[in-house]
Amino acid sequence: MRLRSPRVEVRITAAAAMLAGGALLLSACTPEPGPTPSGGASPSPSSSGPGAESPDPTATLPEQPDLGEAAPECTDVLSADDVYAYNPNYSAVAAPTPAAGSALAEAADLGGRLCRWSNDTNSAPVDIAVTIPGSENLDRVEEDASSSTPAPGLGGDAAFFDVVDGAGVAQVFAGDHWIVVSSPFFGEATDAGEIVAPILANLDL
Repeated sequence: MRLRSPRVEVRITAAAAMLAGGALLLSACTPEPGPTPSGGASPSPSSSGPGAESPDPTATLPEQPDLGEAAPECTDVLSADDVYAYNPNYSAVAAPTPAAGSALAEAADLGGRLCRWSNDTNSAPVDIAVTIPGSENLDRVEEDASSSTPAPGLGGDAAFFDVVDGAGVAQVFAGDHWIVVSSPFFGEATDAGEIVAPILANLDL
């Protein structure tokens, strides 16, 4: 029976040691399994949640103050020279929304130009509206105006005057135009005539 030489046994022992070391290295490199999530991630809060507020597109804007320059087209109604000739103490300002149900409001609703001049001392206004309402509406508003006192001296085809809520209101119908002039300074039709005359001239009526 042949005996293994000591050299062969040393080689076998060394090989076995290398295999055992490699196995240890592989086991050390294998990651341990992490904890299993217990549920899905929670969603982040949304800005569109029940508590979020969104702007209301139908909200009514606040009424603008009665300040500023008049719209440019108002110079077609009365020029700066016309206003100065009437009273140099008047300045053009932005026209406010007229009182509901008034002749000025009706004229504005029919597409008229609404203009205001204000007294620099006491802020008393002169309001003017000029519109071309169309034949059907023109007949209607003229019939409504006829309930006031006729004022043929104002010119035009037909004219009327009345005092409403402390302000004198003149309505003049000339051609296809309807002109409304109102001011607390108008106590009678002749007072409004100083404003109506240049308006008719400027509009070639």
